[in-house]
Amino acid sequence: MTDKNEKTNEINEIDEFDINTEIANKYEEALYDFNIIQKLFSNQMNLIKETADEIIPSMLEKDRQMKEKVEKLIINLNEELKKSDDDIMDLIKDFLKQIKNTRIRKSSDVIIKSLFLNIFSEFDSFLNNLLKHIFLSKPDLIKASQKKFSLHEIMEHKTIEEFKNQVIDKEIDSLIRKSYIEQFNQYEKKFGVNTLKKFKNWGKFVEITQRRNIIMHCNGKVTSQYFQHCDSHSCLPDGIEMNDKLDLEYSYLIEAIRIVNEVGNKLLHVLWRKQFPEEIDEANVNLQSYLYDLLLFENYELARVMGEFACNLKKYPDKIDEYLVVINYSIALKHLGHNDKLVEIINKYDWTSVKNEFQLAKHILLDETDEIKDLIIRIGKGSDILKKDSYLEFPIFDFINDEQYFKEAFFEVFNTEYEKELLEKEILEKDISKNEVVEEEIINEIVKS
Repeated sequence: MTDKNEKTNEINEIDEFDINTEIANKYEEALYDFNIIQKLFSNQMNLIKETADEIIPSMLEKDRQMKEKVEKLIINLNEELKKSDDDIMDLIKDFLKQIKNTRIRKSSDVIIKSLFLNIFSEFDSFLNNLLKHIFLSKPDLIKASQKKFSLHEIMEHKTIEEFKNQVIDKEIDSLIRKSYIEQFNQYEKKFGVNTLKKFKNWGKFVEITQRRNIIMHCNGKVTSQYFQHCDSHSCLPDGIEMNDKLDLEYSYLIEAIRIVNEVGNKLLHVLWRKQFPEEIDEANVNLQSYLYDLLLFENYELARVMGEFACNLKKYPDKIDEYLVVINYSIALKHLGHNDKLVEIINKYDWTSVKNEFQLAKHILLDETDEIKDLIIRIGKGSDILKKDSYLEFPIFDFINDEQYFKEAFFEVFNTEYEKELLEKEILEKDISKNEVVEEEIINEIVKS
């Protein structure tokens, strides 16, 4: 569930095209805003995942078919050679042995490697935007670095503002050039936090970033640096030894996207709340929106991880914000089958003191079906949270929208069939999607010309 307030709508209306063109290019200064930075980063991570999901499975299937074809050819040839002269047989057997030991180059390897490295290109860009926004807003953080500049260096710039921007750029550059482990150590010192590495998947992040280094520079060969860093962070893969060669699998790529997405969003929210406590309400709305988007795209594992993170923040001046986070977190838990954790988190809160809409969510999550129909009817069509479209869109209704009692309640409240409304919505979305494709083609033609 998501709060339908104005700020949430503004955040949700920021799409990839808006960021990349109207904001990033036309109004560069607008990029340095936490909402824009977060949305851009998450969009890019989603694009990498969507590209991987769309392309790689078909390529893997082609690679599998090619491998089978080669293996069959070798088997057939081997059978034929058994009938041949013994001397020739020995020579060709040796040749066949070499073929079998030669790894068939898979076309999917190239795509997986490219997308894997692209994760870190986007992550570095995200870090640059995040740090620049913080330093521009909090110049005292730069002053605290105690770096000294000569009069000549200062006089090279036309204005103090220009000099300040260059100092910030150099500070960011000096941070981003460090390894990710060193960067996070520096962030903790500079921004006065000690929780940036205290989460379950930190070790996985270390291994992924170290593997990035050996994929980029050593063709996947395990180096002493990889071995030492992973060993010291208890994330060394089982059975790995020095000079072993590590490959990239499709499943590993998908996990890497999820882990980097998690790390980036957690870093943003920790620093946002630490450095700008007066913006806590805006940060909460952003996190709600992000969790809701993850559920819409069925990214339940990341929604679970970020939902747990959001619940543990414990800084929600508005009670509604806190319950929205709990509900979205619980939706992810239910989809993943983590029922014990779901019951545990639900029971931590007092649901008798909140709106009927939230009580409805609680009953759905706990499969308390006897209460659901009556609550939907009681809420009616005048709710400021649950409108007619909400029943078609909110992920929580995925658990009950096939149930007869839900359809009956929907009809009684809105005097229309649920299936009819759902079909009309799907048709409308297809039309919108077609228009977006046409608009994109027009834009591409304009750019080309």
